[in-house]
Amino acid sequence: MMSLLAPRRRRRVAVRAAVRVAALALATLTFTACDDSTGPDGSIFKIDMFAASPVLNVGQTTRVVASPTNAGGRLIEGRTITFSSSTPAVATVDGNGLVTALAGGTTTITATTGGESATLDIGVLYPTQTVTLAPAAGQSTTIRQEGSVQINATFTDATGATVTGRQVVWTSSSPAVATVNNSGFVAGVTDGTTTITATTLDGVAGTVVVTVSGAPVVATVTLAATSNRYIGQGQTEQMVATARAASGTVLSLAGRTVTWTSSATGVATVDANGLVSMVAASGTSNIGVSVDGIAATAVQVVGVNPIANAVATPIATLAVDGNLYYGFEVPAGTTNLQVTLAGGTGDADVLVYRPGLAPPTNPYASNSWTCISAAAGNGESCAVATPAAGRWLVRVYAYEAVAGTTLTVTRTP
Repeated sequence: MMSLLAPRRRRRVAVRAAVRVAALALATLTFTACDDSTGPDGSIFKIDMFAASPVLNVGQTTRVVASPTNAGGRLIEGRTITFSSSTPAVATVDGNGLVTALAGGTTTITATTGGESATLDIGVLYPTQTVTLAPAAGQSTTIRQEGSVQINATFTDATGATVTGRQVVWTSSSPAVATVNNSGFVAGVTDGTTTITATTLDGVAGTVVVTVSGAPVVATVTLAATSNRYIGQGQTEQMVATARAASGTVLSLAGRTVTWTSSATGVATVDANGLVSMVAASGTSNIGVSVDGIAATAVQVVGVNPIANAVATPIATLAVDGNLYYGFEVPAGTTNLQVTLAGGTGDADVLVYRPGLAPPTNPYASNSWTCISAAAGNGESCAVATPAAGRWLVRVYAYEAVAGTTLTVTRTP
């Protein structure tokens, strides 16, 4: 079988190249080398050699196991096996097959028994000379809270050449400022500085200072109304913007650039604090907000027609699937609320919503309303006993086109 490492050469550069190839292989697996010389049945046919780690750092050890077998593949036990190293200055081997790495290079371990032998190449990495740490291309060692930077390590060996494949242990001198994982990924926690250190298995360390400064960057912004986005003319509704970092942490808006917008200022306006004022009795406007340039999904506010108590309010026309919204206040102590729709042509339904309950897109969504009347035609009636005090909403939905009907809301006492 072929050796894992490339054939040995006398020139140092070739030796080191062979070591690099081996270092990139799966060195933690078991590899074998064997000699396939023949012999009669019962004599040694071949010797299989195994090493858990054919590539070592200086100072490490690994055990080589040699297994003689006969022509039938049966292990021949009880044989004395002699081990030798072709280059003891690189690695030695004792009588039990224990290999000790001494210096960078390669050596061939030979196992001999019964006149047969097999070989296995062992590579030893040259000692580390320097470890240099630097941020990945385009990144900085100054990051914000909850920001991150990838720190990369570059190694040179005792010959001065740049090498790869060195294992390191990463540490942060101040984990409360920034943490580092076993791949050199640094995550900022709070303002301050910390020293990131990478130490090789042969004890050579490199350092870099990481500074954490500034609140986390806004990653997402959400927007919601505090109670209801159906607003009566002359009434207001507070909108709330919530900014979050990439981790999901809620961020303070203080000191950030917060911009509010209304898509239809003739219907609704919004001030610098997110307070929406409805200036029209009907219509819609999309209220938007951005924080440090990150925009939220706009929230649509709907103008609501004010309706007086016990006054028949005419509805001239309403196209099929059209909606009209009417708002009114219910004072504390009200014992009964009655909503009726009568007269005209077509077919409209009435839905009543208590304070804090917002109409869904589908008017008939289960349990989305407080009271519903959906009879054929325009003869609709909805009654609510002891209604809660606050702003109520009535939705007139045109199941078919409607004309000439009237809506009456009566509160008693």
